[in-house]
Amino acid sequence: LYNDEGQVQRFFPNRFLRDPLVPAARPLELPGAMKFQLVASEHGRPETVACFATPKEVLAALPEAVRGVDFEPLQVSSLEDVHRAFVASGGAAVASYTMNVR
Repeated sequence: LYNDEGQVQRFFPNRFLRDPLVPAARPLELPGAMKFQLVASEHGRPETVACFATPKEVLAALPEAVRGVDFEPLQVSSLEDVHRAFVASGGAAVASYTMNVR
């Protein structure tokens, strides 16, 4: 998530669902049954939600600045920094999707 304060945060995987594997037969619902909320900017400023997927687990291989702590600001300046880290850790087979939220 790139929030309205210019911070990047990771909200999945997280302390409520640590396994990043999302089987095709069981789509991931966010927040679903997990005990957190996704709340859009109260100031009406745009935010961006991004999803990065790889065929193999790469979370442990990501730099600490990108892995960080769930729900806390990461030490990166953009979602592009996160994408580059996924490519470096997961190879060329990185799928991504972004959605702007207003």
